[in-house]
Amino acid sequence: MYAIINKKTKKFVTGTDYRYNPRRQFTSRNAALTWGYAFEVETEFLIRGCGEDYEIVDVLIEIIGRVDNIEERKRIEQKDY
Repeated sequence: MYAIINKKTKKFVTGTDYRYNPRRQFTSRNAALTWGYAFEVETEFLIRGCGEDYEIVDVLIEIIGRVDNIEERKRIEQKDY
């Protein structure tokens, strides 16, 4: 799988604000947009207007645990932002 990161901050791209020119990227350490094929991420890189501050990286998603309690899941999600 592939993702786009900011080279300086090492944060993942999670979205793009198309209202501005040049486009602005939303980034996060806790979430990422991912693509399964290189051609998809290369196309998105261009469409999103990612400049020289960004690069495409190969990522691996690993399951590290399971949260069965809905209240615990909500608490964890609130800490991420």
